[in-house]
Amino acid sequence: MRELDSVLINFLDNFFIDLSQEEKEMFASLLELPDPELHSFILGNKLPDNEKLVQLLTLIRLSIRKKILKNIYIYTRNDCHLCDVVKDELESLIVDKANLTIINIDGNYELIKSYGLRVPVISGDHEELSGYPLDSNAVLDYLSR
Repeated sequence: MRELDSVLINFLDNFFIDLSQEEKEMFASLLELPDPELHSFILGNKLPDNEKLVQLLTLIRLSIRKKILKNIYIYTRNDCHLCDVVKDELESLIVDKANLTIINIDGNYELIKSYGLRVPVISGDHEELSGYPLDSNAVLDYLSR
């Protein structure tokens, strides 16, 4: 049941970290079930008696439908023409490929210290990707990993 493995690996990679300790233990106990029974639970054809386990299975089912998108951040300032240009280019480049968060650094001493006059700065979750001009290849490479 490779499809079942794919569903569980996706859930493990993208949602497991946000579970409570109790939910993590329940997830581990699910993995001990025979594949046909687990498959029936995940499809919703059969429900366990434990209400919390039903909730966990609902989360797993929802994760199947939820498209996993990477995060991209753009650090900007007020009245920054180059920031607006890069933001517009970036929005059209990543539509339906990533979640975009716009962070205005004005008023945040730590961010001003980090980015200052370098804005706009585009980053992924753990790495800086581009500035001005927008390096489309670097952004697309990040999204493809």
